[in-house]
Amino acid sequence: MLTGYVVDFEVMSKVCRHCSVAKNKLGQSSAEFSIWYEGHKSECDINHLGSSTSMEMEAALTLWKRSTSLGFRYITVLSDGDCGKAHGSLKKATIKKLTTYYQKAILRNKGDVNAMKTAIYATLLHSISTDAKSQHSMCPAGENSWCFYQSAIANGENLTIIN
Repeated sequence: MLTGYVVDFEVMSKVCRHCSVAKNKLGQSSAEFSIWYEGHKSECDINHLGSSTSMEMEAALTLWKRSTSLGFRYITVLSDGDCGKAHGSLKKATIKKLTTYYQKAILRNKGDVNAMKTAIYATLLHSISTDAKSQHSMCPAGENSWCFYQSAIANGENLTIIN
């Protein structure tokens, strides 16, 4: 059943404010800190010791395991992307371009959710297409297509130059 609601979440953290205060006050290597930590560890906020970039992957794995134990599967997972410097993150110009594409896909297909979904995927695939791996299978076909590749096919143009 598609509800559109958040059905699960996982918060990952590499820091705990209480631990930081206790380390500064008692000294991390002290016996006092060890005694304090034994009483604190069940409520400690630290639940991830790996790299920041592996944090979201670990959270997704936790969610997946929980979901399969309950007998359901995810169609969409949304994460905040806040795991440090994002490698290969989108530039503002690319975000603006994709936003425009998605907006057009939504407005052109207001009454048809499946057509809207197809149009959004088409723009995404089109935007990541390369000469080595063409991604135009979902783009609209025909001479007047917004997709240069599909337009070229319809016009009988040489695709080795375009693709």
